[in-house]
Amino acid sequence: MVAGHSHEAYLKTMKYLLLILALLSAPVWALDFTSTILRLNCPSRGLVEITLHVYGHVSELWNGHYEVGAGHRTHNEVDLVKFTNGDQFIHKPSQR
Repeated sequence: MVAGHSHEAYLKTMKYLLLILALLSAPVWALDFTSTILRLNCPSRGLVEITLHVYGHVSELWNGHYEVGAGHRTHNEVDLVKFTNGDQFIHKPSQR
């Protein structure tokens, strides 16, 4: 019986270790630096850089101004992004 309890304790410890490992490595999965950067030439703002991060965050940068996406959705393979300043961006990737 003592050996059975020892085995159960070992399995319980291993489950906790796997859970801790998964929790510690989860933020690393979100930091995927293979993001897509689009550079657009806007008549009123000049060069505008849109970054489509793999983990779902979208940002825009121009002339020292930085805005983050306020939400996005995909419809018929077209990404629709709204920014916190009211800008809207429509993007259809060439490949999915």
